[in-house]
Amino acid sequence: MMHTPHEPSGLTPFKLLGNLIRARDSSGKPDYSLDAPETWTPLDFETRRELVQELAERIASDGPPHQHPWRGVGRDALDPSEMQSLRDAIDALAASLMNLVVCAERACTLFGLSLPESFGEMARLLKVAEAAAAMPECDRRAFCSPAWARAEDVAEIVEKGERFSKLRHAFDSAFVESAWAASLDECRATLAAKSRSWFRWLSSRYREQVSLLKSYLKVPLPKSAEQRLLLVDGLIAAQLARRSFEELQEAGLAAFGADWRKDKSDWARLGSLTSWWSAFPKEGLPEDGRDRLARLTLTAEDRRSFALFRENFEAAKSGLAHLIGSLQLDLQRVPLDPKDRMLVGAVVETVTGWRKSPERITRWIAFMDRIRIARGKRSRFADRGHSQRFAPGRLARPYLRTVVLRSHANPNLRKSSQSQALRWRGSRTSRRKLSQARRRTHAPCTRSDRPRTCVAPATEWGRHRSIGRAQR
Repeated sequence: MMHTPHEPSGLTPFKLLGNLIRARDSSGKPDYSLDAPETWTPLDFETRRELVQELAERIASDGPPHQHPWRGVGRDALDPSEMQSLRDAIDALAASLMNLVVCAERACTLFGLSLPESFGEMARLLKVAEAAAAMPECDRRAFCSPAWARAEDVAEIVEKGERFSKLRHAFDSAFVESAWAASLDECRATLAAKSRSWFRWLSSRYREQVSLLKSYLKVPLPKSAEQRLLLVDGLIAAQLARRSFEELQEAGLAAFGADWRKDKSDWARLGSLTSWWSAFPKEGLPEDGRDRLARLTLTAEDRRSFALFRENFEAAKSGLAHLIGSLQLDLQRVPLDPKDRMLVGAVVETVTGWRKSPERITRWIAFMDRIRIARGKRSRFADRGHSQRFAPGRLARPYLRTVVLRSHANPNLRKSSQSQALRWRGSRTSRRKLSQARRRTHAPCTRSDRPRTCVAPATEWGRHRSIGRAQR
């Protein structure tokens, strides 16, 4: 029974007992599991043991995976030309990132903003810089007015003023100036009520309103009733637009200052200013941001810096996207956040690590190749070795111990091995006493501690004692 092999592992109870005793002294309890180790053949076990040992040696020589500068790379091996292209791409990305940070610091100083941390915040800062560079000509003092705190109110002033200006231009050619203050509600009601009647000319009221309308016109009176009504409706709408516009005179003057010339204002210029401010990226802008913009006078160097800001931002994003694709980076392993939440500092730190040790990528790719082989063998240890902090010297023995402990699925074999183990298992005190007894057995006897039944060993001292007794 003790030497009957257990299939498919080929382990006998005798070998199993020895492996159990040897694995008992391994340090630590494995924090990973194995997929059906009881079905492994000796060749399967040896293949996996060698794979684990190789992974442990690679970790010992190249450092823990979670601290490796090339962690997250999932591509296959690189040839020499690809290696040189990789170095060039990393150097270009590092230069773009450094220039990007310098440009961002300059922009933050100009606008009183904090340095952005992520690429999303960097994009917002770039929009602020470009929008400030595109600020239209205006009265800078009036731009500090509280009226600009609500961009929609200022836009409404321009909208109403432009509408009234168009109506005035259209109807000034048709009506006399006094018509703007005339009340035409009764005229319109009479025309609407009697224009289609055959007896309308018999009505004195109708004749009076037609004469009144004709007195306000610079052009001939239309003959059709519909055209007369349209003419009156247009004038009434122009009068309402004028009254609404006149109510905004004070607000318009406060918002536009010297550029405000009532209905003769340059509406295209005022409209460009309101459209610019409505589209301005105000997120993260300080409370005095508008005052800073009003006082800010951008130099040619500032504008070149903004242009470089855009150039380096696009270069950094495209270069990073290229490396993520070519290296098949797993961003969670690096770790880096996706898209706009990606931290600029984390990218700079990662790229700096790549530049310091570009040759280590080949060792990482080889390590990941072994990890993929381990995953192909359905070994959960591969994921643990990839993501956790293992001490390399403790990899193989817990692995062996786990295999041994789960290999003997046969109840009879388990019972036999446990009974044999009990015979060998003793307390620490019993083992110490047994060791002391063995030392006393092999040590030479003396007069003081030798029992009466002890026979002196055949030493020189013993022979002299025997000769002495014979002579006496």
